[in-house]
Amino acid sequence: MTPFRREFRLAFGLDFPGEAIELPLPRVRFALLDDSACSTTIDSAIERCCSIFEAAFGAIDEVWIELQFHPWLRSPDPTDSIEVLESHGLRPAMPSDWTADLVRHGDGDEHRYSARIPVGSPGLKTLFRAICLADHGTWEQITPSALFFSTVPAVGYWPYDDRGADLFARRPESLKCVSSLPRSWILESNFASSDGGES
Repeated sequence: MTPFRREFRLAFGLDFPGEAIELPLPRVRFALLDDSACSTTIDSAIERCCSIFEAAFGAIDEVWIELQFHPWLRSPDPTDSIEVLESHGLRPAMPSDWTADLVRHGDGDEHRYSARIPVGSPGLKTLFRAICLADHGTWEQITPSALFFSTVPAVGYWPYDDRGADLFARRPESLKCVSSLPRSWILESNFASSDGGES
């Protein structure tokens, strides 16, 4: 088990099942993409992705990240993809480095790279661009997925593509950060909001 997966288990009391929606935890689902798929809308989705990340983690210094490169996505060699992302500023917090993990699937190998990164990393917007463009021709031929989390408070962020992102936590009160974001971005939540109703 990688340090990322071990820390995730300690923070949330369970293993990550592969999709945030499968987690039995308080969760808010956000829409990233509007109805139109024009380039300005994609740019808006990237900005929205960044805003949710900042609302969730802006008060801390570092977060855990796991990048996944799946065999069924059109990615080049994962090592090359990591080098491209690093060239745009997405680097582990010193003195750590990326931890590589290989998961075997029937249709190919899934490569995972995890580390702690600075919340203010200049490469995050580039990563969010690659995620949001995965269904639109890709960016630099990189099609990663990414999972972020902090341990105190235990909050996780899963921007899965240009359509949406999940923010989840071990305790509902840790999601109060969503109050700083427009309610129109929220598709659904599975816990009662502070006003007593469902978000």
